[in-house]
Amino acid sequence: MKRCVLLCLLTLWPFGLAAAPDSAPVAGIEAVAWLAGHWRGPGAGGEAEEIWGPPRDGAMVGVFRQDGPEGPVFYEILLIREEGDSLMLRLKHFHADLRGWEEKDERLEWPLTFLGEREAVFGPARFHSPDPARLQITVTMRRRDGSRGELKFDLSRVPAVE
Repeated sequence: MKRCVLLCLLTLWPFGLAAAPDSAPVAGIEAVAWLAGHWRGPGAGGEAEEIWGPPRDGAMVGVFRQDGPEGPVFYEILLIREEGDSLMLRLKHFHADLRGWEEKDERLEWPLTFLGEREAVFGPARFHSPDPARLQITVTMRRRDGSRGELKFDLSRVPAVE
């Protein structure tokens, strides 16, 4: 099953580097502060977990973990940073043993293309929080055959450990 989840993800590969939109929404990092926190739930055929630190110095840092029935499948390190008058999302993927998917100095980077109330779209990745306890992530992917598909994650806020 772990192999099935990984093959599905490799078949549905992100669009890659996106060109800057003609008119990116004007936004500072506080506009996506609602992402901060610990989130967990189903997605991509397994259990997903995403943790975002609060905004600091014009940036937010996050980590993502995708599990299958046999344990970790892959990880991501994410960065949302103020650039010019808008925001940019950068990320790198890692196999379960931390070998990188992208080449050493490469990463995916997507500019902010839409900003709404508790919603932000960076290239093919849409983050939407319908209420403070839920985070929905949809990533539009291009399959190897050229058709498009979506990976959907429906995450719930994990209560803070005290």
